[in-house]
Amino acid sequence: MKNQYFTLLLIGLLTGFNLYSQQIIDDPDAIPSQKGDYIKDNRINEYIGTWEWKNENETLTIVIEKRKLKANLGTDFYVYKDMALGWYKYVKNGVIIDNNLEQQNIKLNTFNDAHEHASLFGGSNKNDISFTFQDFKSNKKYRVIMKLSPNKQEVSWIVYSYNSTVALKDKIKQKKKSGNIKLELVGVAENVSVTQNKSQLDEDTFYLPVDVTLKKVK
Repeated sequence: MKNQYFTLLLIGLLTGFNLYSQQIIDDPDAIPSQKGDYIKDNRINEYIGTWEWKNENETLTIVIEKRKLKANLGTDFYVYKDMALGWYKYVKNGVIIDNNLEQQNIKLNTFNDAHEHASLFGGSNKNDISFTFQDFKSNKKYRVIMKLSPNKQEVSWIVYSYNSTVALKDKIKQKKKSGNIKLELVGVAENVSVTQNKSQLDEDTFYLPVDVTLKKVK
């Protein structure tokens, strides 16, 4: 009788373990079906590393990492997902304009952690990675699309307003053409001489390069 009871107890424990054991899904586009699922995203792997763009006066360094993060999707329902996170350093005329590379050393466990400490937070599509860029200085958000070159040693960097499908470079050109702003566009939307109230332009001004190609350096 004791042996029979032990066998039933063991079966119950194993059944419970299997019910809540983590299921690894090797498809970044999959929809999780049970609590604790882990959605892997190997498309991010080719973006991992240090990327750099520079000209005579400016240097932009971007570091991309892949982190497994916990996403709370509802009451007592959560999954884990690979996400692409990024940090940057921007130098202009020998002066460090912004640098949050040290933030990459912070341990991040959840989506909320990442939103608090990573400037770039995104997931992969079939041909690129779409990031939310968080400008902690101005408390504004932008959208950044990064796409690998065929040789996988370069990546494009194109910035959009957060809720727009029009790239910032095109918006700036349109405003320049209409006479709303005077702008020397060399890839940076910072050199603006405004002919209207600056607050009206805040959404579409961005102090980093808005359309450049970065090379992999590490």
